[in-house]
Amino acid sequence: SPMRLLLIILLFFKCAHSYKILVYIPKFAISHISFMGKLADTLVDAGHDVTALISEMDADLPDGTIKVTKIIRVPPAQNADHMRKSVERSIIEEMRHCSVTGLMTVVQNAYHNSVSFSVQCRTLLSTPGLIEQLKQDEYDALIAESFDHCGVGISHLISPRALIPVSSTFLYNLPHFGVHYSFTTEPSTFVDGRFHTSLSSRITTIYLLLLFPAFYNTMNDPLQRVFDDLYPGTPSISSLLSNAAVIFSNTDPLIDFARPSIAKIVPIGGIGIPSPQPLEDV
Repeated sequence: SPMRLLLIILLFFKCAHSYKILVYIPKFAISHISFMGKLADTLVDAGHDVTALISEMDADLPDGTIKVTKIIRVPPAQNADHMRKSVERSIIEEMRHCSVTGLMTVVQNAYHNSVSFSVQCRTLLSTPGLIEQLKQDEYDALIAESFDHCGVGISHLISPRALIPVSSTFLYNLPHFGVHYSFTTEPSTFVDGRFHTSLSSRITTIYLLLLFPAFYNTMNDPLQRVFDDLYPGTPSISSLLSNAAVIFSNTDPLIDFARPSIAKIVPIGGIGIPSPQPLEDV
């Protein structure tokens, strides 16, 4: 009957509905790239219209995505590889020893990150017509990692319906999302805090939790100045993050530490793990 045909047509349109999503992928570290690329590919598999904005900080690294066909590339800025050239390989060991030198290395590492993030973001924002094009495309959502916050700032300039920060590891800046650290159960970002063997190890963890704002601000403040310079009136990165619609965290609540959380932080741990291949017959 005509009524049944109408219902079938309406059901088809409902099932075929998809979102237009921009995924910001800065190419600076393989683990971050792989996670963002896998997330973009998963959205493609779900039927969404996905565009990847790839910022070529290190053009030698892969794109991460293999299924996104709409790709906008931003060429590497001069000195965008500063982070890769400057970060010391011994930084993790120095941090775990919690020496004065190690703690200074933490802040120094944040500075190296900020140099690369800032110069590359300035190049992206200065690309003729790019921001205008992205704004005209009217995206439903912009997905950007909460580490290199250039994508977070871009969300203000192009006005997607929603900003979705994600984290390829753990959420670095919980207070911006309305969650405060638990000093009794939560380990520091900088050390392996799974096991406390003494009171001093607990004190060290608390101290490093308190140190983290120095790392974060050292890395973030220069990027904020780029937006203030090129687009005066851009809200602070912290403000944009705090107003995000939802946050994806690469954690699994079954094996994660007990910690405070809120409903808009959605764990998607394991999304970057490839599907297993069938074993060959011997």
